[in-house]
Amino acid sequence: MTYKKNIRTIAGSVLLLALASCLEAERTDLDPSSTAGYALINQILNPSGGSSSLCESLGKCIFVAPAHDGDFATVTSGNGNGVFIADQYCASNRPAGLSGSYKAFMIDGNNRTASPAVDWALQASTSYYRYADNARIDTTDASALLTFPLDVSLSTNVGYFWTGLVGATWGNAANRCFSTVSWNTTSGGLSGRRGDLSALDENSIDVTFSSGLPSLTCDQTAHVLCVQQ
Repeated sequence: MTYKKNIRTIAGSVLLLALASCLEAERTDLDPSSTAGYALINQILNPSGGSSSLCESLGKCIFVAPAHDGDFATVTSGNGNGVFIADQYCASNRPAGLSGSYKAFMIDGNNRTASPAVDWALQASTSYYRYADNARIDTTDASALLTFPLDVSLSTNVGYFWTGLVGATWGNAANRCFSTVSWNTTSGGLSGRRGDLSALDENSIDVTFSSGLPSLTCDQTAHVLCVQQ
């Protein structure tokens, strides 16, 4: 009897160890930060094949469009509102793995503002993820604003992007490459507020907040941060 009891105890222990190993493997395999985890989740989300960006399944995606000077009227023919043309710039540079519409993380003080939110790029109480690695940037507050410090920086790369924002208040800066409308000039005598893609504090939306850096003259280039709607 003792022999049989020992056999049952050993068998039970082996079974528990095997079960624990399977559970740990499942947890690891479903980790979206790993290559295997991303592939497994993509297979679950797309059983018929094809690819999908994980950030779209987790929340809203954010990607960085190529650098551009301060005149977005050159993106399309004709003269139009700068932020709306910047939205078109996001659309034309949207990565193949993403779907849906995107807005530029920029304000013009009239047609688009962050505080109060008017046609703002962000939505209230929503989590945003970097397209490059699916890392969560932040979950916005009830006013559709990011909270600092961010969980991770806005991009995996370093650099700057146009915003037109005052970092301390999310208000409208006077520096918006303004010539009849915002974001419509390459004049070296005018400038636009920029954010730091690698910062975690208010400098991420306005480098003049505490970094001591000036606004960027409009003949220079900065990226456009594109936000899924």
